[in-house]
Amino acid sequence: MDKNEDFQHLEEMIVNLEAKQKQILKGMLDYPIEIDSAIRILSVPSRQLPTTANNLTRLHKILKELEKQGLVSFHDSQYSLTELGRKIVRHLSNKSPTPRRDAQRKEKLQKSYDFLELHRQGLSYQQIGDKYGLSRERVRQILASNPEFEAYRQKQKENNYR
Repeated sequence: MDKNEDFQHLEEMIVNLEAKQKQILKGMLDYPIEIDSAIRILSVPSRQLPTTANNLTRLHKILKELEKQGLVSFHDSQYSLTELGRKIVRHLSNKSPTPRRDAQRKEKLQKSYDFLELHRQGLSYQQIGDKYGLSRERVRQILASNPEFEAYRQKQKENNYR
C-alpha cells in the first residue's frame, strides 16, 4: 500500500469512528486501560476512574468494537493500541481544527479582548459579567484565556508598587 492509499484508508476508518471511540483511542495513546471490576489507566501511578456497571458495560462494548476493527488489542485484562490504532491517533492529532471550531476560537478570543478593554477602562469582573449576562468567575476565566491579560496584570502590579 503506497502512502496515498494508506492515507485514504486511515481517512475512511476515521470517518466511521464515533466521537467516543476517538476519545478513547486518544486517551490510550500514552497508557493502556485495564478493566476488571473497575477501569484503571495504567499510568505511573495508575489512576482508577469512577466506575458504574453502566460505564463498564459501555466501555467494554466500545473497546470490543475497536478490537474488531484492529485498533486495540486485549491481553492480560489490558487493552492497548495496536500499530494501526497508533497511526489513527497520530492522524487525528495532525488534522487541523474544523472551520466551525476555528471560528468559535476566534469568537472567544475576540470576546476576551472586548473584556480586556472594558477591564482596562476600570470595569470590575462583576460589572463586565452583568453587562454580558455572565458570572464574574466566567469573566475571569475568559480574561485568563487572553494572552495579553497576564502582561496587563503584571504591568498593573508594577505600576501599583511605584
